[in-house]
Amino acid sequence: MKVVKLEAIRGFVAFYVVIHHLILFTPLYSSTPEFLKLLFRFGREAVLIFFLLSGFVICLSMQKNGKDSFYRYFKKRFLRIYPILLMTFLLSTVVFWANGYQFSFTDVKNLVGNLLQFQRMEDEPGFKLPTFLNNYPLWSLAYEWWFYMLFFPLFHLFRKMGGNRKLRGIYTLTAIAVVAWLLFLVLPDHFFLVLNFFLLWWAGYYCAEIYLESGTFSWKDLLPVLGSLFFLSALIGLPVAKALLLDHKSIAQINSQYPLTNYLYHFVEAFLFILIGKIWWQFKLYGFDFLLGAFARLAPISYALYVVHFPIIQLEIPVIDHIYGVLVIKSILIFGVAYLLELKFQPWVISKYKLMEKFF
Repeated sequence: MKVVKLEAIRGFVAFYVVIHHLILFTPLYSSTPEFLKLLFRFGREAVLIFFLLSGFVICLSMQKNGKDSFYRYFKKRFLRIYPILLMTFLLSTVVFWANGYQFSFTDVKNLVGNLLQFQRMEDEPGFKLPTFLNNYPLWSLAYEWWFYMLFFPLFHLFRKMGGNRKLRGIYTLTAIAVVAWLLFLVLPDHFFLVLNFFLLWWAGYYCAEIYLESGTFSWKDLLPVLGSLFFLSALIGLPVAKALLLDHKSIAQINSQYPLTNYLYHFVEAFLFILIGKIWWQFKLYGFDFLLGAFARLAPISYALYVVHFPIIQLEIPVIDHIYGVLVIKSILIFGVAYLLELKFQPWVISKYKLMEKFF
């Protein structure tokens, strides 16, 4: 079940992330007007929208395929993510080889870790496992993968328990997020962040449950998810407020151990996104098609856009010294490769897999 407006948001966010990185990680930065830098500086916020969308979409999918076994569920997620991801690893390898990079055992170790979805942001505490060959956007894919793995058992557990599954789900995930955050403060570890951030993803799932039940979003139905996000914002934010207002610490001092303010922003922004979305819904999404409708065309290639654009941005093209010429070439490569992977390669993989299933 596809919702066209969700597809438009997905396409827009993928496009936004590409522009965000084209500005920040190329010579284009120095010649970009300040208002555009400001407009396209919210990369993490864009990823958060991906999390909310992903939770929403999985709810629509489970409405149709809720009786799937874990094997079928895992297979669908694996086939959606890994064929294009493996080609992205190959693309990164080719780009870095073309750039004259000398590969090491560390790169092999990082590749294995990325295959197992253990990569994380460089500023996270605990052991360091960077994204393969500095393909930075892949940090969020690790979260996404483990959200999928956590979701399946919880979905079936809540379904078996009966009663008001919607409320049981959001309150259980809130409790898990609170416990995970408190444990993270004692023992800063990526595992606890995954459990903590899972509430952000589940917030999208909860909103989809409301949509499927009533076809709209009432304040009464949204109150539990807004309350949960507000509570986590307060839990994480009170120490930040104390450090800023009473201890007179800088943001850098507050984030000296781990990026505490970034974790806070995730929950505040999720709260605001849902709140703004509800208000916009009240106005019948006025102006949505004008602002975002065209981006629905990018939705079919949004995943590939997200994972392949950064390696192409890192490609050195020494024969062209004009930054806008390089920008045009890289843009063509980004969208062309994404198109080929999503609309040609991925269907081919699926067809070959189905053919193989007939013989085994």
